[in-house]
Amino acid sequence: MKIKQLKALLLTGTCLLACLACSKDDDPKVDTTADAKLAIAIKAAGVKTKAYNPDDKNELQGEANINNLAVIVFSADGSEVYGSRWEPVQTEYTATLTDVPAKSNNARIVIVANIPENVVDGITSYAGFQSVLVDLASQSQTSLAMSSRVIDTDKPLIAGDNYLGYTSMGDDNINGISSPIYLTRVASRIDLVTVDTKFAGTKLEGNSVRLEQVSVINRKTQAHYFSEAEWGVVEVDGNLDNSPVVSMNSTINDANSLTGTSYVTYVMENSETTAPTSIQLRASLVNASGDITQTKTFTSPINLNGVDLGYGHNLIKRNYVYRVWVTFGENSFDPEEPTSLLVRVEVVDWGQVYQDVVID
Repeated sequence: MKIKQLKALLLTGTCLLACLACSKDDDPKVDTTADAKLAIAIKAAGVKTKAYNPDDKNELQGEANINNLAVIVFSADGSEVYGSRWEPVQTEYTATLTDVPAKSNNARIVIVANIPENVVDGITSYAGFQSVLVDLASQSQTSLAMSSRVIDTDKPLIAGDNYLGYTSMGDDNINGISSPIYLTRVASRIDLVTVDTKFAGTKLEGNSVRLEQVSVINRKTQAHYFSEAEWGVVEVDGNLDNSPVVSMNSTINDANSLTGTSYVTYVMENSETTAPTSIQLRASLVNASGDITQTKTFTSPINLNGVDLGYGHNLIKRNYVYRVWVTFGENSFDPEEPTSLLVRVEVVDWGQVYQDVVID
């Protein structure tokens, strides 16, 4: 069977697109019998030279980093790795990857960003790669794992150059796909952006709230690197823990809200209704004399009723930002009231997610 290589690939992911162009660079890891070369150029859609998207208030600088890029080409049944390539590109939005070997046969193709080289080197089958998990502890603002959907070729790859998602090639692309292929982040993000009180005209008028601590409970600590579907499920069973508690020590009242994003944390996908990923706040009621009259811990699931609200999913899904607003009201500190938050969520992918928390 002839050995050949993918030639061109165009990707975009919440902010990323990749296109392939030809390259003849030598590399000792490349199969010298290959008669075609794969080259991938990655850039942010519509961002050009910007370090991050200035029009996206929710994208933090570095969240679109492509520190490394990998392409893995499997046999159609997934039992064999036809070829793979990993490259430390160390850039934002733009990168290139060349010389990815494959065979003249039907194939499955997966593209992953920000993945350790030893993980790629250890892949021996599609099923094996499906079982590899990425740890939440490895995710950071400047290094977030991202992946494409699985691309199954509808006919054998040719011995020459092959293109995927390359606009100028039109129907000559693999499967006729000439539009960009999305890369989506594996993790999601939770932001606490505002905490305020609505005590005016109530029995708590003149009181303040001291926000002492914030954390996230029931967060998933692992996920799969990729899904078969675009923006598909990467959730794994179990693997739950609680985030470290962050001290806030902020005093809030009707005249002085806590504004700006005061807390940011990354989480993995979690749809478990019995153990939903939740924000947890510890807060004290402070009277006009400065005395603490009550301290409570408030817990609220993130995006519990998202489907009912028209947002397409409940709880935590990959590649979303959940922005949380907290409001303490007249009944927040009543002893008979449950210590939980009432939550409203607005979800619009990584670019925008809003969550209002009203503590009545």
